[in-house]
Amino acid sequence: MSKLVRLNLFRIFEEELEKNTIPDAFMKSFARVSEIILGDHSLDYQGTTAVTVLLEEDKIWTGNLGDSRAVLCTENGAVDITTDHKPNSESEKSRIEQLGGDVSWYGYLGPDRQPVPGMGAYRINGNLAVSRAFGDSLERPFLSDIPDVKCFTRNKESDRFIILASDGLWDVMSGKEAVRFVQQILAGSVGALEEGRRTRRPSRPLNKWMRTYSGDSSMVRAVLDTRKSKIAKYLVEESLRRGTSDNVTVVVVWLR
Repeated sequence: MSKLVRLNLFRIFEEELEKNTIPDAFMKSFARVSEIILGDHSLDYQGTTAVTVLLEEDKIWTGNLGDSRAVLCTENGAVDITTDHKPNSESEKSRIEQLGGDVSWYGYLGPDRQPVPGMGAYRINGNLAVSRAFGDSLERPFLSDIPDVKCFTRNKESDRFIILASDGLWDVMSGKEAVRFVQQILAGSVGALEEGRRTRRPSRPLNKWMRTYSGDSSMVRAVLDTRKSKIAKYLVEESLRRGTSDNVTVVVVWLR
């Protein structure tokens, strides 16, 4: 199903954008993709989330459905630009219960009988641990297919990059941790980083190397571009090293 959404959502969004405002294009394209999925009963037991970003000259738009997340890195740190759709969030829990559904913790409880983070999940009617998504038609109407659409002012001087990832990454890293990890990779030692292993201790900081070879802009740019092209893979490997138990998909959008 994820492939179906990937192949159709952007195409349909472009169609809707030709005749609608950006917010309406987001809402209508998500609705059309949901209609395609719900009309195919072979997909009744499948579901997927979606996180999208649209860049304008002075704005950043996000359309999010589920618990995949987009995090913006600025010169001041990490900013979550989407909101996870979890069943236990106040608004989602209220919506589900008003429809007659139930939201309960399924997992380990501590000595105080409170849920232990990372050792279980809040679920809708004992099943899904996400409150909005494409598909999973048998969980309707408790599971919503209406996305959140948000708009942020874009600052070309301070905005650095955006990380878009599924919950397999966010289960083991916060937005701040993921941004810091990327920054450490970019500032790490010069040369190839070992894939599949934790980043080694820098033997020669990249910023110091860049100062040494500042006269050769093509060399400096080549090193940075090579490092940037592998960042998403490094984030996936780091989440696996930290023990994530869910699927991990990562895209990094460079803003400068």
